Parts: sequence; C-alpha cells; structure tokens
Amino acid sequence: MSTTGLLVMPPNKIIFGVFQNTLGPLDKPCEEQSFHWSLVALSSPMDATIFHIEGNADSFGYVTKQATHFRNSKTIRGGVKISEISEEQVAWIANTLSQVEIVRGDAVAFNCQTWCVRALRLLRELDPSIVPQPFSEARIREEFVREYERWDTGEDTLDEREFPA
Repeated sequence: MSTTGLLVMPPNKIIFGVFQNTLGPLDKPCEEQSFHWSLVALSSPMDATIFHIEGNADSFGYVTKQATHFRNSKTIRGGVKISEISEEQVAWIANTLSQVEIVRGDAVAFNCQTWCVRALRLLRELDPSIVPQPFSEARIREEFVREYERWDTGEDTLDEREFPA
C-alpha cells in the first residue's frame, strides 16, 4: 500500500512464449501431429499478440496479429514460457521480428518452427531479458511433448497455469 492508503497495482503481467497449434485432424496422437509454432505475448487468458509466419514454403511472410479469444482456440496444444515482458517490449518485439530472415522454397530446412528458433535467438542477442538462459530448441521441443500430454489428459497448459480461472 502507498502512504496515501491506495493500493498500488503491479504492472500487467504479459507472458512471452512459444505456442503450438495442431495442423492435422484433432484426434491424432502427438507423434502423428504436425504443429504450427508461433511466438505469443499473452496479456490475459483471451488477449494475445501473435508473432509468426504464414503461408507455404514459397510464400512465407511475417505477420503480427491480435487475438481476443486466445484461450478459446480449438487447435492450441500448449506453450513454453520464455519470460515475462512489459507492454513496451511487445511493440519492440513486433518490430524486431521483422528482421528475422525468411527462407522460401525449402520447407524441409525452413518452416514456422525454425523461424521461431531464429526469432528467439535474435531477441536473446538484442535483449537477454526477453530470452534468458537456459534456452534451446531441444528444451522447447521437450516441453511441448509434456504440454501436449497435459492437454491430452485434461491437465492445465501454460495459459491456464499463468492465468487461472
């Protein structure tokens, strides 16, 4: 409490992480699924800024979009928390990620997942507070397997743990 008796509210919590969405039939097991990765700044269970690439191997393009019903998505299968960020950092991240190189024409070597890893490496290089250590692609993949299992068994996923009902 402040000296005036007013409650001082902390700044809004914004979770920055990598989220995965299933691309295939929703009833397939994890090992048979294809997943789209995106970076997300989640400011509430429903409100998010999504940073990702859209298109196919020949037309990939960087997109930033606002989501107002994030938790209601039927395709999200969990996320991996990278850090907590400020509102000011969201705009900086959106601008900075436009610098991540996009490779077209080789879907084996470059896709949404490799873009996310490159984006996280760039962010860590420019501002280690956004992507602190430890960070690795292997750690993200391992956590996604655990997140999918949590989702599959009805346990809580990252957005539910960070913003409980």
